[in-house]
Order: sequence, then C-alpha cells, then structure tokens
Amino acid sequence: MLDAPAGSPGGSRRRVDWLAIYFVSWRAFVLTTRQTGARKADLLDVIPEEFSAGSLTRGSLKWRINGVIYATPSNDMLRALKDGDAAVLIPSCCKNDPFGMHFGDSPIYLPVMIGDDTCAALALRDLELALPAPGPLRARLPLFPADASHTPMSHAEADATFDALAKTTLDPAVAKTISLHSGRVWLACALFAARHAPGVIQRMVRWR
Repeated sequence: MLDAPAGSPGGSRRRVDWLAIYFVSWRAFVLTTRQTGARKADLLDVIPEEFSAGSLTRGSLKWRINGVIYATPSNDMLRALKDGDAAVLIPSCCKNDPFGMHFGDSPIYLPVMIGDDTCAALALRDLELALPAPGPLRARLPLFPADASHTPMSHAEADATFDALAKTTLDPAVAKTISLHSGRVWLACALFAARHAPGVIQRMVRWR
C-alpha cells in the first residue's frame, strides 16, 4: 500500500487500494491510454466542471460479445468475457477533432485478452462491475469517475497518481522520462515496429 497525492488543491492523499473505485477507474484509464494511443485530454476533462455532452462518457463504451454489440451488457455477460470479445470505445471530441467529425464514427476495438494484466478491455470490465451505470444514465456519466458519485476524474488527479506511483516503483532516472503521454508514444512506436504504414499509424493514433 502506498500513499499517492490526490491532485486536489488541498494536497490530500489517497491510500492506494486497487479495489477502490478511484484506483479501478485510474487503472482502466491508464491502460486505455496505452492501447488506444489517446491523449490525456481525449479521455478526461481538465477539471470536473468541464464535463459536458462532448466528453467521454460511459455511453461511449459498448461491448462486442459473441459477435453482437451491446450498449448495456449484464454483469453476468461481462464476467463471462472471453478471447474474441472486445470493448468498443467511441472517440469523443478532442483538440484536433473538436466536433467529433473525423474520428467519432471510427470505433476503437480493444480486444479481450484473458490473462493479460495490461488488457484495457478487462480493466474497463472491472470498472463496469465496480461502479455500474444504468442504461439511461450512461450518456450522462463520465467514463472515468474519481469516486462512487461519478465525479469526473481530473487531469491533476490522474497526473498526481501516475507521478507518485512511477517515482515509488521505478528507477528515478526512468520515472522522470515518462508521463501519461507515454501510452500514446508507446502505441505509435509499437505500430511502427510492427511495420504498419505511416498512414495506418496516423489513423489509429488519430493524428491529422
């Protein structure tokens, strides 16, 4: 158990508990940045008060299970996910697509990989189970909440947690070279190493 800054103006701290809503949500957020190549601002609003209809919501997350797309799968269906199923994320408005005209119609499929601790789909499944979002409300609730009241996670909170854990668990020389943007860098480099064409990488990482 480690103490991590909460990122609030008051400088409060959180005890790291991977079963707590905040850390279930934060883990899903970090793994989603890595597998989607998303910018922090693509997934989170800077402060909770900026949350709006253009933000990423629980309604932006759907599920492909046995080849069928579900907007609100049951908990039993989520617990039974298997290889071949996928989380389906609909990109929200972002700085290079402020009205969702370029990427909003291009769903991101995050495959279920049973046994992979870095699987974003399974982390998102854990978030769905830890803090269910009723169907009619999904479009009005943030995808990555900071608490059980569905308060949107802020940039400051996400950054403070990442920095604290990196400094605590990694060599200091390594910790100071990474940030929440590193997931985007990692995906672009991994796609390049896999010999994907520049245009494919540009599209998958949503560069214009």
